[in-house]
Amino acid sequence: MSTSLRDALATQYALDAATLRQSILDRLRNEFGYEMLSSSKSHPLPIAHRAEREAISSIEHAKVKTGNLERCKGLVNHAQNKWIAEANRNISTAQSNLDSATINEARDAALTDLQHWRNNREEGERALKERLVNMHEAEALHPTAQYELKLAEEEYLKCKQETRRILHEHCIKENNVTTCSDMDADLARYQIYVDTKAIAQLAEFASQGYENQILISDLLADDHLLILMAENDGPRGGRYGAAMEIYNSIRLISSRVESSKDAREQEGGPSIFYRLALAVSLEHAVPYPQSNPDTCTDKPKFIDPIMRYLHYENAYLAGELDPAFDTLSTWELRFVVDGEHGTPDEAFSWGREMLCNYRPDLIMMQDYTWRYVHSVRTEIKYGSEEGKFDRPDLHFFQNVLMNGGVCGRRAFFGRFILRAFGIPTIARPSPGHGALAHWTPSGWVVCLGPPWGKGSTKEKYGRVTDTDFLEHTRARAKGYSFKRVIRARLIGDIIGGESKCFGLSWRGVNWGSGMSILFMSKGL
Repeated sequence: MSTSLRDALATQYALDAATLRQSILDRLRNEFGYEMLSSSKSHPLPIAHRAEREAISSIEHAKVKTGNLERCKGLVNHAQNKWIAEANRNISTAQSNLDSATINEARDAALTDLQHWRNNREEGERALKERLVNMHEAEALHPTAQYELKLAEEEYLKCKQETRRILHEHCIKENNVTTCSDMDADLARYQIYVDTKAIAQLAEFASQGYENQILISDLLADDHLLILMAENDGPRGGRYGAAMEIYNSIRLISSRVESSKDAREQEGGPSIFYRLALAVSLEHAVPYPQSNPDTCTDKPKFIDPIMRYLHYENAYLAGELDPAFDTLSTWELRFVVDGEHGTPDEAFSWGREMLCNYRPDLIMMQDYTWRYVHSVRTEIKYGSEEGKFDRPDLHFFQNVLMNGGVCGRRAFFGRFILRAFGIPTIARPSPGHGALAHWTPSGWVVCLGPPWGKGSTKEKYGRVTDTDFLEHTRARAKGYSFKRVIRARLIGDIIGGESKCFGLSWRGVNWGSGMSILFMSKGL
């Protein structure tokens, strides 16, 4: 790689970004009459936004306090049912060995073992005593903590409503720029250059060879692909070069993935193969480490995105996936093909075969909420006692099926088996508990945990409260109307940072607020 070439490319990309940004700003000003406003902190929208951030911080703090009781109960349970119980079992074994010992060496070894486990039990009993005190204190404080969380959540909802009111009064206009699709390609194109980090990544990729420079040129010239990437949250880590490389490789290896032109023009929109290829390309732009059995040292260290695509293409063609798989959007497919837990393709194949052979009734369930994932209830033993028997030659989820687990491992298995059959899913923990949410034809639902509103997601739309994620999924189902939200966010990136453009102060605004006000607007 030539450093001088990389620097030259970075300079050129920065120039292209500045030119494109100015062109878009000129159009916003000349065609739509939008003028940059002062970034004064006295403007009502940033004030409302700051109040949202403060409310979010209060919720996070309150969740830590409310989760303390469950953490304390978990520690008590560990001391009683694992630490002390294991010590008692080993004491019994050591005593039995002592009673049956016939030679001094065996007797001495049994006595040493017996004393070790008696000491271990005493430590466990001391720990249990301390943990019980902590648990009782947490029980006494729990009602107050719950009340504080309730107040914090109510304040957050008030702040969201105030943000929506301000957006409605100051920002949302009929026939405003968010209804105009003429700039979509340029707005999406700017995402490639959105900041200095993005430009540096692009230059780094392009400087690694002429083929990479061609890939970037092809992407910049492909309006439809650019728009689809932007509409589906762009590549992980903003790595457009890597995403384009994966996309191009998939198209070379699979004749079923049509070109962007064909995807745009064909009736019904892009095929399931095109959507799947794009989902894999975007999601695996940053490589996911692969989790292999401990004894399999010759396995790849990272998930191969090309093989991940082929795995689902072949499974789909073989009729192994859920019948609704080919209705999923690119964005939804990202929650199928991602690399959570580093699950290799062969484990997904095993999961489908296992459930088909042993519980085919769970595959045919009419209730989409529990289809596949009901196996957690019926097949995964509850408890952590047997986890120590996990075998190093098995995949993680094979060990979970064999030895069971508590909320974490059970939720992990639920998400695994859903992805195995092509159902989008996401972690949705609540204080002190692991759970999951997943797609159904009628919307996203929660399994293995409390209902919506009682947890969060790691995904960016639901880090504060899972209802933001749910609201986002519902907004995406609005189709054309949701494109206004996408445009607003992209224009926010053009405006930059906390700068304000009348009607377009979107970048720092909670997505849920932005979407809700869009759909509340007259005519949508």
